[in-house]
Parts: sequence; structure tokens; C-alpha cells
Amino acid sequence: MIGNMMKSVMGNISKEQNEFGGARSTQSQVTRQQFEDYKKLVQPEEDKLVQLTTDTSIIDSASDRATNASNVQEGTTQRNIERYGSELTPAQRLELSKQQNRNRTLTDISAQNFARRDQMQRNLNNLLTLGNTGVQQQIRGNQMLGIASGNEAARQSAFKQDQANSRAQRANTLGTVAMLALTI
Repeated sequence: MIGNMMKSVMGNISKEQNEFGGARSTQSQVTRQQFEDYKKLVQPEEDKLVQLTTDTSIIDSASDRATNASNVQEGTTQRNIERYGSELTPAQRLELSKQQNRNRTLTDISAQNFARRDQMQRNLNNLLTLGNTGVQQQIRGNQMLGIASGNEAARQSAFKQDQANSRAQRANTLGTVAMLALTI
């Protein structure tokens, strides 16, 4: 009789689960979903930033902007000459034409130089944004790993404590069963 009771108690104890599968499964599902969200939402934006680090749109449009600025300057000069009724001598017209050509060339060169500087600065800012995003993700990932590690340690500690409590309770139960058997 005592043997059958002990087998019954031991059988029920061995059926208890010692795994944390539910929490781990949920965590892995959340992690997979976060990765899918990252691939769908964040990665395309990162890819755009990577492409923008080699962008040359400012440099490409610099000549057009310089030409427009030169045309505005020449138009202003022509309107001022007409407005004030000035008559230019052929030598003055020739000199004005030379000056406008020099100004057009200097404006174009200056626009190209500033465009290179501005383009490099914009590309560098895009690269820094991309790098900062990666660093922030790494920091956040490390924090989450630390939290998960702490949670795992707490679960393992609780599990070991529960095992010890279970053994003590089992010993107490077996002692009680043995005492009952001896009194019967």
C-alpha cells in the first residue's frame, strides 16, 4: 500500500513540466515579428540613405543655377542701362561683354565649388544619420539582451527554488505517508 502511494505521488511529480517553452516561444515570435517589421519599414529607408550618400544632384544642378544667376545679373545690368538712358561706346560695350563673360565663368566656378562642398556635407550627414541609426539599434539590442538575460537568470533561479521546494514538499509528503502507514 505504501509502495503504491509513493509511486502515485512520484508519478504526478514527474508529469510536471520543467520547461519555459511558452515564454521562449512568445519571445521568439516577437523577435521574428520585429525583424519582419524592420525589413518592411526600416530597411528600405536605410537603403535610401545609403543611396543618398553617393548623390550628386546638387553638383549636377549647379551649372544651371549659375547660368540662371548670370542671366539675371546681365538682365539687371541691361535694364539699368536702358532705364537711365545711358549710351555706351563700342569700347565700353566690348568691356561690358568681357566683364559679363568673366562674371559668368566665375559664377559657374563658384557655384560648382559651393555645390561640391554642400553635396559632400549632405552626403556626410546622410552617412552619419545611417551610422547613428545603426549604433542606436545596437545599443537597444544590447539593452534588450541584457533584460532578456536578467529575465532568464530570474526564471532559472525561480525554477531552482521551486525544485528545492518541491523536493522538500515531496520529502514532507513521503514522511507523512510513512508516518500514517506506521500508525495504521
